[in-house]
Amino acid sequence: MRRVVVSTNTIPFDIKAICYAHDAINDCLERGEAPLPTSALLLDDMDECDTAEIITSLDVAEAWLNCADALVVFVDQGVPANMRFYIEMARRWAMEVEFRSLPQWATDKKCLPA
Repeated sequence: MRRVVVSTNTIPFDIKAICYAHDAINDCLERGEAPLPTSALLLDDMDECDTAEIITSLDVAEAWLNCADALVVFVDQGVPANMRFYIEMARRWAMEVEFRSLPQWATDKKCLPA
């Protein structure tokens, strides 16, 4: 099974970000991959203004990128600085970086609970 680190935009961290991250993980599972999400689900209570928490998030991603087969970047919600950092880190290690879009999010119609 291909091990992939999943990168999705979590800024702002809200229900849309969580739903999008879940859909991204499901996309990977449907492709037969073993996905590991970055901060979207691992650090869901992270304070985006707390430098220590941001560093922890980056350290977690770096640890997993070091042993993954690829970084999969989901782009429908944008690619902020933290995601660009993961992309550059993966490229430095000559890791495959794959960009994906989720059709159900491309029209900006989000899958939100009623």
